[in-house]
Amino acid sequence: MTDTPTLSVNLYTDPEPLQVSSAQGSAEGAVEIVVIPQAPSAECETVTVTFSYGDDGSDLVKAAGENDFHVKVTPADWSVKKHSAENGTCTLTIEPKRDPGVIKGDDPLRVTLLNLPMNHTIGVAEVTVDVDGNVTKQKCAKVPAGFKFANLKPADLAVDNNATTRLSWEMSGPATLTLDWTGADEQGRVTSGSMPLGTGTKLSCETPPLHTTTFFQLTARLQDGSHTTETTLTTFVMVKRPSLETGPLTVTGATRLAGATQPLVGTPKALNRAVNETTTYIPSTDGVVCATLKADPKPVHLTFTAHDAPADQAHTLPDRHIELTAPAGQWAHTEFFVSAGNYFTIGGLGTDIEKRSVEVNVRFIAFGSGTCDKKS
Repeated sequence: MTDTPTLSVNLYTDPEPLQVSSAQGSAEGAVEIVVIPQAPSAECETVTVTFSYGDDGSDLVKAAGENDFHVKVTPADWSVKKHSAENGTCTLTIEPKRDPGVIKGDDPLRVTLLNLPMNHTIGVAEVTVDVDGNVTKQKCAKVPAGFKFANLKPADLAVDNNATTRLSWEMSGPATLTLDWTGADEQGRVTSGSMPLGTGTKLSCETPPLHTTTFFQLTARLQDGSHTTETTLTTFVMVKRPSLETGPLTVTGATRLAGATQPLVGTPKALNRAVNETTTYIPSTDGVVCATLKADPKPVHLTFTAHDAPADQAHTLPDRHIELTAPAGQWAHTEFFVSAGNYFTIGGLGTDIEKRSVEVNVRFIAFGSGTCDKKS
């Protein structure tokens, strides 16, 4: 067996978050579980998905029999081996049709639960995903029918040191709001904070003074009788690096200009296995990672994981997972911000890259004078 911790589990819902049924009618939802290797591929014997059903806020759905919702599994060489719904617990066992089961980075295992019959009670349900004995618990918020909470964004994407900006969001009903953040002080020490925003329909707030790029998480807590639920939004604000006014400048020795572009991964001939194995990079200055991808005749997939604090520092926000999928014969592009001293990983390109026409380019654009180096 391949070491199964190299398989990561992501969960998505539609709508996001899920909405419960109302007195006027029944609602349906969908949940997609994606199991993807951080390496090009990984062996897997069994994936088990478990959740509760019933009328409580902690129940994902109202009913979970084989005729109550549909299960779609891709790729085609995986299928549902067993579907049981007993004593309020639904268990789905997914296995490969032939051994050994292999999950590829460019074609991950997707288990999609469609037409889920939602109950009438808000809350937070839990979906447990067991991948060969490695258990991941994913939480699914269930909010009132018609509730909208979206589009958290700053008035200024970048501010001067010690400046503030205003965050705004969309919300369709009253909730108790809390703003949490993780950043750093002027000495570079990681800091975090929390600010209650009260209960009501507030749609904006001022940030604290910022000294470095700061990540924000806005939590909306809703209550319906004795039942509660929470849903979150995230964003970030960059802090401009100060500039210097100088006269004539003479430089001796090697130099690197701020804003220079540094290639991280080139064409397949120059890959040096950089994306065939999970690779970690640490930038010495703030910057943006840009990636482009194309493959024929099959789609290709690349996974990035960005950690918003140094490896030895505690932080409150979850890692960011950026997935880039290029349909066959088409270009795909993504970009994401990384802070100085933090780290990010690249991995998940298919093992059969040699058999396909794959064009991949990953580059780092520095905001300051610095580099982005592989972690030793």
